[in-house]
Amino acid sequence: MKKIFEFSLKIILIVMLLKATSHNPYSYYIILRYFTFIFSLVFVAYHFRQKQQLVAIVFIIIGIIYNPLIPVHSTREIWSVINIITIIIIVVSLFFPQLKLKQ
Repeated sequence: MKKIFEFSLKIILIVMLLKATSHNPYSYYIILRYFTFIFSLVFVAYHFRQKQQLVAIVFIIIGIIYNPLIPVHSTREIWSVINIITIIIIVVSLFFPQLKLKQ
């Protein structure tokens, strides 16, 4: 059940990030920032609990970039690239969730 929940959240986030590459009202990007930040926190907690530190660290970085409290401001083009990179990271985490730091 946990895997289905994680998979579902990641798919929702991927769809939202893909939609962000087209023209949307500014409010959509604000909502996207909050959702991505909250989802990142959930993924950090989940992956640290699963001892998947590398994936958790990547989601910490994503959370910092999409942080709605101290927002990163940039151009639309740069945000499109950031969104695509985030999508790629999420897709990789779907297929390779077992990535861990060497201890």
